[in-house]
Amino acid sequence: MNIILFLSMLLAGCANVNTPHYEPLDNEEYIEQLEAQSDQEIKANTLEVYTYAGVALFVSGVAMVAFTPKIRSGLIMLLGGLLAMGTPFIFNAEWFGWVFGVAIVIALLDGLYVLFRFTKKYVESKGNNSSSE
Repeated sequence: MNIILFLSMLLAGCANVNTPHYEPLDNEEYIEQLEAQSDQEIKANTLEVYTYAGVALFVSGVAMVAFTPKIRSGLIMLLGGLLAMGTPFIFNAEWFGWVFGVAIVIALLDGLYVLFRFTKKYVESKGNNSSSE
């Protein structure tokens, strides 16, 4: 027992206590550091909430698939839970901006395509109605 105490004291003494500590030069810089640190903590807490919500959705989706006949709804909840659990990794990825931009462009192009089909069908139906009169 004495040997363990001696080794723990020896290892505690080996801790690096001479790490350089950055001291800001003025209050403005110190305030900026504190604001950046608090922003990071808020972001981390928000992403943690998304992770917990994802776990809850995932578990409820698994329970729905296992115990109810609504398998399709359970799978949708399960996939939504997986997406919510992956949110911290998605938002912190360096390619997030590009992926998000491409997703928005694809959504806009899809919307334009649906609008084009709708208007084409509308024009064709108006053309058929006027020729039959």
